[in-house]
Amino acid sequence: MQRDIFISYSRKDLSLVKQIKEEIEIAIGTECWMDLNGIESGSPQFTKDIVDGINNCKVFLFMLSEHSQESPYALGEIRIAYKKTKTHDIHVVLINIDGCDLTDEFDLLYGLTDTILWSNKPQHEKLIRDLKKWAEPIYKLWEEPEELKDLKLKRYKEDGLYGFMSKRGKVVIPCKWEHADDFEEGLACVCDPDNGKYGFIDKSGKVVFPCKWRKAGSFSEGLARVKDRKGWGYIDKTGKLVIPCNWDFASFFINGYAIVHEGSRKCGFINKTGEVVIPCIWESCRPFFPYSNGYAQVQDSTGKWGYINEKGIIVIPCIWKDTCPFGDGYALVTNDNGEMGRIDKSGQLTVPCKWKHIDPFFDGIAKVQDFNNNWGFIDVNGNEITPIKWKEEVYAGRFSEGLAYVKGDNGKWGYIDKTGKLTIPYVWKDAWSFSEGLAKVQYDNGMRGYIDKTGNVVIECKWMEASDFKDGLAKVTDANYQRYTINKQGEIVK
Repeated sequence: MQRDIFISYSRKDLSLVKQIKEEIEIAIGTECWMDLNGIESGSPQFTKDIVDGINNCKVFLFMLSEHSQESPYALGEIRIAYKKTKTHDIHVVLINIDGCDLTDEFDLLYGLTDTILWSNKPQHEKLIRDLKKWAEPIYKLWEEPEELKDLKLKRYKEDGLYGFMSKRGKVVIPCKWEHADDFEEGLACVCDPDNGKYGFIDKSGKVVFPCKWRKAGSFSEGLARVKDRKGWGYIDKTGKLVIPCNWDFASFFINGYAIVHEGSRKCGFINKTGEVVIPCIWESCRPFFPYSNGYAQVQDSTGKWGYINEKGIIVIPCIWKDTCPFGDGYALVTNDNGEMGRIDKSGQLTVPCKWKHIDPFFDGIAKVQDFNNNWGFIDVNGNEITPIKWKEEVYAGRFSEGLAYVKGDNGKWGYIDKTGKLTIPYVWKDAWSFSEGLAKVQYDNGMRGYIDKTGNVVIECKWMEASDFKDGLAKVTDANYQRYTINKQGEIVK
């Protein structure tokens, strides 16, 4: 966005002028040029920048006050602006920020200039409308450069500031930000330590959207939440404020919806146009996750949880102490006694509430904990397929491809099937879930390899590190810390 508005002021009014600048920028969506360092610093280059800023602006705003009428620098700036009006189309406006009277000298020179009283709401609002016409911002959709799309960066911190480096540890963006989020949709939300405001950078470190927001969050589904002094709203990838900052709280968008809070602290949902699709009547809300079958969890005034659909209709009453999102037509719930069970989309219990904890179901099997703190497995009907006997959760893994790793009384690991039968003996120092028909296991010497579902070693245990197989390939590291990619025959392919 180009900067078409120049603000002239006295340094003695800096605090108030910064507030006015922020309000103007948020209202019209374009930046204002303003000297924050002080022309009195005496730098020839800085003086040139001031003159260039006035010569290149479309609108010159003079912050009229008792102080600015006595400031030789501010008076010098308005003289330059008036000189420019003789040869260029420039709007000069006086904004009276403290209700002062004009001095005789100032009145003689500039008394006929358009003047508005900032504290006068109708005049204030008319100025905003005029500025939108005079200095219409140029919005350009940001698209991630092709050469940056595959670049993976991670945050690091040094001397209290954040930067980004590659996965191999090469510094790509030096530590210069007071705060930084991870990159999402090609952009990272950062906070400028100089002004404490938030903006967005790309993976080269270039500032794409300036640090002008009091708070901000990562992009999600093409929109990012931002906060000004009025509240939270959203910008798109042109940097334009597309949903006004009217909310006390706003979440990121998931599945086309965002959770918002209004002044009453009640919450509801808006869509990506900013339309309220579910009124703010709930004590708390959780998102419409893509996998949640069109249901969202809501909490009513009694503190109990239930579910609504995308029209805001209550589909399962708020009778539960806690709830989990729906997935595959089912959800885990907790009753007033702290006992967990499982319900279907009609709200009927399919697994009775009798467990201290239930893990998510995989392959139709879930790991459960009883109130004696023992772990075991149940099926979708709540039937126990193994004794509930393992003392620690880590002693039993989730089911994957029909098998789950479990720890025996001898301290070694093996695998059980969905009937609870031990199909691979307790012989391994460590074991992991099956993926693409193979599971990584560890010998007593600490080296890792792979077994098939019969327990046969198909790739020798000679690797210090090993990943799960994906698309027929796995990453491994040898004793000399050399990294390789192998296929399912154990052959090095790169």
